Amino acid sequence: MLGSLGDLARELGKDNEVPEEFLFADALTVAGAIMSGRFTLDLGLESDTRLYTVTVGESADTKKTTAQRKVSKFFDALKLPDWSTCHGVGSAEGLSKALNNCSRIVLAIDELKQLLQKTQIRGSVLLPMITSLYERTDYENYTKEAAILLNDARLSIMANSTLDTYESLWDHESLAIGLVNRLYLVTNSPRPKVARPKPPNSLALQNLSSRIHMQLSCPPPSPYRFTQEADDLWATWYVEMPKGEFSKRLDGLGFRLMPILAATMDKVEIDAQIISMVTAILNYELHTRKALQPIDADNAIANMEQKIIRVLDVHGPLNRRDLGRYCNAHRIGEWIFRTGLDNMIGCNLVILDTARSVYRLAEQIIDTPKSASKQVVQ
Repeated sequence: MLGSLGDLARELGKDNEVPEEFLFADALTVAGAIMSGRFTLDLGLESDTRLYTVTVGESADTKKTTAQRKVSKFFDALKLPDWSTCHGVGSAEGLSKALNNCSRIVLAIDELKQLLQKTQIRGSVLLPMITSLYERTDYENYTKEAAILLNDARLSIMANSTLDTYESLWDHESLAIGLVNRLYLVTNSPRPKVARPKPPNSLALQNLSSRIHMQLSCPPPSPYRFTQEADDLWATWYVEMPKGEFSKRLDGLGFRLMPILAATMDKVEIDAQIISMVTAILNYELHTRKALQPIDADNAIANMEQKIIRVLDVHGPLNRRDLGRYCNAHRIGEWIFRTGLDNMIGCNLVILDTARSVYRLAEQIIDTPKSASKQVVQ
């Protein structure tokens, strides 16, 4: 977390329990929304700075909402033009109205579940609209009664979710349309408790306000160019990036982060330091996507089977106690955990290493399989 936004995250997270990572991610999102269309990269394709950010953590303990509120309050006070915050939409028509009123919108949602429930209403086009606006700035949808017509619509999203809710709130349609791999996911464990949080240093915040206002008000005269060293570093990371479901659109996320970091670090070009930061974030993102992979299952046992596969894929071989702990067996039910584990072993998807007393994935497992409950005769 470098540059002015890193300094902001540390200042807003000082002497309280709000994770600096959440503050930094939310600050990147709002700054990216303000910069959209004005700060670009020298690429052979259109570049943008808009992010769909979701902070994921335990309810209450990780202070996700507090982080979102602190960041929104800071950027609102900057009084920068041509952007606004929207705290909720009920339909595609409502979002269209907000974007027609102001082309740069940060959709700040306290709970991601609230937004996804709106997309699941029969006949709603909110989900395809949000998904499409990640890549595009225009959208059209005509019906007999009404029409949605957007041009130069620049949508960013800043949402929160609890761990348990995130993995189970996705339906088949939202998974199939690809909204998940458009998200910038950030998670963290609760910070040490602070009995009496202290207010931030007003002088430090005032200095940061002046600094960030200047950075976001002065776009470069031409798109950011890559230094040769930066180009080589990025090419190496891109070639070595693992292929698969979890790495989809990671490079696109990197291109969105580069101008934000360059501007807030007072860079005039994309250099090796920027690429090192971006690839570190993307490597973290790849791991986080694996750890928070949504579960698409029809029942509790199938859900547990996929969770077991995911936990072993992320954490490696585990003894039974740790595997049950990571799978929340104490809350979901010991019988469900035991049945799911037995099914995985019966299908040879999970192996019990008796020499080490640990469970591990079979060597041929790469991606999360479909439910084994449908393969094994109960």
